[in-house]
Amino acid sequence: YSIFLILFILILMEIYFIKWKNTYNTFVTLSYIAVAISNFGYWQLAMAQNVREAIMAQYFAYTGSAFMTVLILFSIFDICKIRVKKIYRFILFAIDVVVYASSLTIGHYPIFYKSVEIAKKGDATVMIKEYGPLHTVYYLSLVLFVLIAIVTLVYALKKKSEISKTNAILLLMCFFVCMISFAVGRVLHTYDLITAVTNLVLLTYIIISDRFVLYDVDTTAIQALQKSNTVGIISFDLRHRFLGCNHVAKEYFPELN
Repeated sequence: YSIFLILFILILMEIYFIKWKNTYNTFVTLSYIAVAISNFGYWQLAMAQNVREAIMAQYFAYTGSAFMTVLILFSIFDICKIRVKKIYRFILFAIDVVVYASSLTIGHYPIFYKSVEIAKKGDATVMIKEYGPLHTVYYLSLVLFVLIAIVTLVYALKKKSEISKTNAILLLMCFFVCMISFAVGRVLHTYDLITAVTNLVLLTYIIISDRFVLYDVDTTAIQALQKSNTVGIISFDLRHRFLGCNHVAKEYFPELN
């Protein structure tokens, strides 16, 4: 199981980065990385030999899981072409950071987990814990992100004619599937389900990333002009210092050579 999980993650990462384009959505890319980190944490938890190792693995698992939700939400904003003010994005991200920071108290203070034990389920290690008050805040943050995602998608489908409805629905499905698998995993006290689901989410993100580029008209037009070899492009920084240019610009301005 462990070897299969590692190979599967590596293969998916290779596929993504081979297919990667600089036009891929940043939040989709970061979500992809968050899923990989989360899977690594769950894999380490399954192999933990003592409580301390299990807690360290849980830190990795929460690193991916906590930030994955807000990153997918930001992806939905972009896919649906909803402009959200920076202050609101900052508030949502700050909520996620606070929740994640509280998870780092596991094993030190009884505010996220009151108590932690481990047990064997087959060949894997599972964590048996009693939740503390701040874990309720974690659940509330998940509910908040789900509600915002639903409202965003419904608004976009009704008001935005230029968005990719397939992309938006796929993203929301990823969001819901992850949340449902998370909840079921808590009830069954196992991480096998969410680990498998997040790997499927990685495959879905490859499809979404390719489709997202097609709907970015401005970027597609720029790429078409670049491939035509008829447009010279010169790049400067904010202080108007020369950064570089393409070969067409050098033909028009030999002094750039």
